[in-house]
Amino acid sequence: MSFLANLSIRTKVVTAFFLVLVATGGLGLFALDRLHAVNDNAAKILVNWLPAVRDLGKVGTLTEQFRTRSILPLVAATAEEEADAEKRAAELKGERDKAWSAIAQQASSADEKQFVSEIAADWAVYIGIYDKAVAALRQGHHDEAAALLEKDGLAAMTTLRTSTTKFIDYETDHAFDQGYTGVDIYDASVVWVYGALGV
Repeated sequence: MSFLANLSIRTKVVTAFFLVLVATGGLGLFALDRLHAVNDNAAKILVNWLPAVRDLGKVGTLTEQFRTRSILPLVAATAEEEADAEKRAAELKGERDKAWSAIAQQASSADEKQFVSEIAADWAVYIGIYDKAVAALRQGHHDEAAALLEKDGLAAMTTLRTSTTKFIDYETDHAFDQGYTGVDIYDASVVWVYGALGV
């Protein structure tokens, strides 16, 4: 105490100002670091998870559209209508495959690659059934083609839908987890800041 009592008022004021400056600077740097962490989490949601959910939704929609188109040759009244239906289905398949290729290339984690592998296999099964149905239809075996698409095709499409839904759920859950992590970082930062101000 005698040491502090012997200090001049000027020294005390300068020292107090310096300590406040250091404390303020420290809080500022801490706040910037936590803000960066929150921003990093938001960026991961924006760049990784949300686009994946959007793109998978697009692939799911194109898959369902192809399923509908793949049945149209069965109800075609003429050979020309049948050929046109097959052409439109092929165009839709190409669009779906292009969108899927982009997703497959972006898969980075082991889980994502596993989902990609499963969905690709399920899609190949359905396309194999569709090709057999088209071949049967071209040979005039209408009932055989209808049975393939309505029975085996439906079963394959159901499996494909399940795999796609699981992948979408996986990406969605990770987006939520990333968002909740940002919330936790913010809450913890508030506690630390108020605690430091209280001290």
